[in-house]
This record gives sequence, C-alpha cells and structure tokens, in this order.
Amino acid sequence: RALMKEIRHFGIQKKGNKSDKNVSQIVKEYNDRVINYYYELKGFDINKLDINLLISLAKRSFENNYYRKSYNKRCIELNEVAAERTYSSGKYNDALKMYDNLYELSNRFNLDEIKLNCLLIIVDCYLRIGQNKKAFNYKDELMLVDCDNEKITTKDLLLARLYMIEEETKAFELLLELEKKQNLNYDQEIQVKLLLAEIYDNREEDKLAFDIYNKLLADVNLKEDIKMSVLSKLSDLHLQHGDIEKAQINAANGYKLALKQKNITSQEEFLHELILISMRLCNYED
Repeated sequence: RALMKEIRHFGIQKKGNKSDKNVSQIVKEYNDRVINYYYELKGFDINKLDINLLISLAKRSFENNYYRKSYNKRCIELNEVAAERTYSSGKYNDALKMYDNLYELSNRFNLDEIKLNCLLIIVDCYLRIGQNKKAFNYKDELMLVDCDNEKITTKDLLLARLYMIEEETKAFELLLELEKKQNLNYDQEIQVKLLLAEIYDNREEDKLAFDIYNKLLADVNLKEDIKMSVLSKLSDLHLQHGDIEKAQINAANGYKLALKQKNITSQEEFLHELILISMRLCNYED
C-alpha cells in the first residue's frame, strides 16, 4: 500500500497540475486487482459493502476509467451506488465527490441521462451543506439543460432554490406557478410548500409559514427526512416567538429522528438548537 501511494503520487504529479487524473499503468493494475478481489468474493453485494470501502473502490475505478475510450459499466455502478448511499445517509460532502466523478464521466462519454441527474443532485448537495455560491455557479448550466416532463419540475424546483440565494422575488413567482400545476407528484408538492414557507419565514410572514409547517407535520405520509426539516424550521420559529417549550419539543423530536436516520448533519443542527434552548432556559447542566 505504501509503495502504491508513492507510485500514485509520482504518476499524478509527473506531468504537472493539468494532468491531475494521469496515473501510471502500475497503479491502474493495482486498482484493478483490488476491485476484482472484492467482486470475486462469494456473496459479494455492493449494496451491503462498508461505505468507506465502497467509496475507496469507486475512486479507484474512476481513476482507472476516465481516460479510456469507452467507459466501464462497473465504474459507473460503483460510483452510482456510493453516491446514492452517501446522499441518502446525509453525507453530502462524500456524495458530492461521487456525483462529481459521475458528472465528469457523463461529460467524457456523453451519458446525458446520468449527466442531468448528477447536475441536479450536485446543486442540491451544495445547497444542503450551505455552499450557496458554488451551487449558484451551476444556475446558467442548469437553465440550458433540456429535460423531459418528469425532470422539468425537479429542475424548476432547484432553480427556485437557487433564486432564493440572490433573487427571492423570482423564486416566489416560480413557486406560485409550480403550485398551480396539476401534474405535480406528492414529493414535488411537499417541496413547493417547504420553499414557500421558507420565503414567508424570511419575509416575517410567520403566520403563513406556521400554517404550512403545521399542515405538513400533520401529514402521516411525510418522509422522515422532510419531517426533520419541518421540525427544525418550527423549532426555530417558536424560539423566535419566545415559545421555548414548543421549540424544545420540536428540536428533541427532530434529534430523535436524526439519530434514527443516522444523519450526522441533522444531528449537529438539532444539538445546536437544543443548546440554544437550554441556554434560554438557563439549564446549563443540559
């Protein structure tokens, strides 16, 4: 392993920064042997593989396949599964690396369907980790992408989220148009409501925001990751209005869900909220 690291470093650096994906043949051979070892194991299941190992194999496969004349399906599979698993578990920085790999492969080999999906999720990941400027840099490219009817609403929802960074009025107008659409699916309806509530919150139209969040929370079909987001928003709103008890109940329920989902990012957010609430209540021991 130590030898391979030295060889990989030499292979990457020997032609300068412009060849950052260039690796020597011996590293490619080593990568293939590592990947083949796991694929040949009896009972190998990519969906049950340790996530850190899966990310490592995906990176190795990408390293080997980027400069090939045709792409290796196994490389796409490793990066897709790693991307989906890290994204669903809230590890958005790791997900970004995997989706970036897929995005570069899709550009290299003209995989338009994969490219569109990656672009949508890359923007979503940057927004989720608070890197709004990096997300906003994709706005023009996102606007130029041709989508089928199934993806056009997803694209418009992302554009609305991007507009909210610097052009809230455009976001609000776009969301009102989306709200009138008859062909929105359940998840899209929820997203429209969440974004509208956020705008109302930003404009200090708290009654409208409260109404939307409370109706969403009463929805028994609401997904747990969305429920966490709603609980976080409600906790913050109640805290702003001095209703500490309700803020604490929402934050505590949200933290339980975050633990259940193993979502580290949400756990951090709810713990921060609970600390603020404890300080307001002078519960320094808590």
